[in-house]
Amino acid sequence: MGVFLEIKSLGLPAGTVVNLVFAVNLGGVVRLHRRKAVVAHVSEYGAGLMMQARSRQHRPDGSPRRATS
Repeated sequence: MGVFLEIKSLGLPAGTVVNLVFAVNLGGVVRLHRRKAVVAHVSEYGAGLMMQARSRQHRPDGSPRRATS
């Protein structure tokens, strides 16, 4: 999963690991997410970031738990 940011310059070369923070609006509820990402591509129009996958969390009984950010 990735994202392209339209920006003038990050000043970071491809391969740099960054902390990406963004908000998602879910019908009246805004959730803040934090992900590590790698600068995958840099151009004059912006930068492409590749987000690293998060592992699923599980409860002690083995059932999946909703991840909170």
